Amino acid sequence: MPVKLIRPKEKYRHLPCFALPDYEDSGESFYPFIRLPEPENTYETLKKLVLTPTLFLFRVFWTFVLLPCFALVAIIGTISWNPRSLLTLSSRLPLWRRICFRIARWSGRAGLFFYGFHHLSITHYSYKDMKQQFGYTPPMEIEYDAKGQEVHPQCNIITSNHLGFADILFLLWYCDGSFVAKLAMKDVFGIGAICSAMQALYVEKGKSTTQAINTRTRSTHDLHSNVECKGCSLCSSNLVIFPEGTTTNGNNLLMFRRGIFNAGLPVQPIIIKCPWKSCNTTWESIFFWPLSYKVMTQFVNNMQVFIAPPYVPTEQEKADSLLYAYNVNVLMAQMMGLNNDGKKPSIYLMNRDVKVCYHHHAVHGTDMQQVSKWAKEKAQTDDLIQRYLDMIRNDQRYDYENDEKEEKKEKEKEGPEDKESDEIKC
Repeated sequence: MPVKLIRPKEKYRHLPCFALPDYEDSGESFYPFIRLPEPENTYETLKKLVLTPTLFLFRVFWTFVLLPCFALVAIIGTISWNPRSLLTLSSRLPLWRRICFRIARWSGRAGLFFYGFHHLSITHYSYKDMKQQFGYTPPMEIEYDAKGQEVHPQCNIITSNHLGFADILFLLWYCDGSFVAKLAMKDVFGIGAICSAMQALYVEKGKSTTQAINTRTRSTHDLHSNVECKGCSLCSSNLVIFPEGTTTNGNNLLMFRRGIFNAGLPVQPIIIKCPWKSCNTTWESIFFWPLSYKVMTQFVNNMQVFIAPPYVPTEQEKADSLLYAYNVNVLMAQMMGLNNDGKKPSIYLMNRDVKVCYHHHAVHGTDMQQVSKWAKEKAQTDDLIQRYLDMIRNDQRYDYENDEKEEKKEKEKEGPEDKESDEIKC
C-alpha cells in the first residue's frame, strides 16, 4: 500500500482519514504537492490566444500601476514607524496613519481582482453552526448581545490552510491579516513598507520563529485582556499562521506544526478553497510567473472562504500543544467539506521537508527513486509523525488497530510474485 489510510469508526465517518505515505508510489505518497492535471484542449488554447493580448495585458498593466500607489501610501504611513517595537505597536495609532494602513490593505483586494477573483463566496459560522455541522462546542458559556447575536471571545490569531498567493491577498485585505516575514523583507522598497503597514512579524535569521510568534501573540493578548484599547495596531491586525508550514494543491491538509498552539490562546480557523475546472490556482510545484500567467488568462477564478468563530482551547489543550494542534487540524479538515475532486479530504502525515524533496523532481527532474529515498529519510527524522500516530491510536473515534490488522491481512493475501516485487522495490 503506497499510503496507509487510518479511517474513523463508522459512528464518526464524518471525520477525515489520516494518510501515512510510505514513499514507494510517487503518485500517492506525494499527492498533496503534485500539480493536478488541467484540461488541454482547443477551447483552452483559443482562450489563451484571445485573452493574452487583451485581458491579460489589461490586468498586468493595472497591477503595475496600482502596486506602486499602494506602496507609496504604505511608505507615507510608516514614516517614523518601528514595526519591530512592541511599544510602537501597542501605542495608539493617529488617524492619518490608520487611514494609510487601511488603504495599503486594499492592495490585497486589488490583487485578487486583477488575478481574476471577482466574486468571493464568504461564509461565517456561529458556534451554533459549528455544533450542528462539526460537533464543536467551546469550553465556556456562549454570551449574546442585545440583538441576540453571539459575543465571541478576543482572538487575534488566524490559522488557515495555505494554497498560494491568493489566500494571502484575501487574508491581508478581508481579515486584517499580518504575516511572519524574514527581516530582510523590511528593506525591500515598496513591498517592505506594505509589510510594515500590515504589522508583519519580522524574524531574524537564526532566531526562533516559534518564540517570536508566542511573544507577539502573548503580548497582544495580555495588553488587551483587562484594558480597553484606544486603537493600537496590535488589535487592528490578526496574526495569520499557516500551521501546515507550506502550500498544497488544496485537496487535502497536512498535519499541523505545534508552533502557534504553544501559546495556548484562542485561534480562528479559516478554510480557503479555490474550486476550478480550467486552471488550478494553487502554488505547490510550479514557478510563480507561469502560474500567474495561467491565472490571469482566465475569465474568472473562484474562491470560497469558511470562517469559524474562535476555537477556545480547553485546559487540557492549553497544557498540551500537540493535542490542541491535532484537534484544530481535524476540525479544519471537516470544514473543507468536499475537495475539488468531490472527495472527503484526508490529513497527510508529512511536512515541508518532504515537499522540498519532491521539488527536486518536479523542478529539476531528479530521479523519483532518489527523491523517495530522501523523503523517507526526512519523514523518519520527524518525531511529530510518530506523536501524531500516538494521538490517533489513543483517539477512540479512529479504528487504528483494525486498520493495522487489515493491512496485515492484505500482505498475507499477496502472492509470491507480489512479495518478490515488494522485495525488489525495497
